[in-house]
Amino acid sequence: MVIKILKTILDDNCIYVMKEIVFSDSKTLQDALQESKIMARVTHRNICRYRDTIVQKNKLFIVMEYCDKGDLG
Repeated sequence: MVIKILKTILDDNCIYVMKEIVFSDSKTLQDALQESKIMARVTHRNICRYRDTIVQKNKLFIVMEYCDKGDLG
């Protein structure tokens, strides 16, 4: 699931999205954390910019910049 948010913690008034990953075991959590680490290192004009990772209970959220020109899904 992807959630569109206005992130007010940053004072830039930008729109961001949060990719929600539900995990039920440590392997799924480790895979999600690996995806997050890769996103944090990638810089390319055709890839949404990574902003943050949040873990709450059995969910991991990857916060990225919002791209309003569509998606690949």
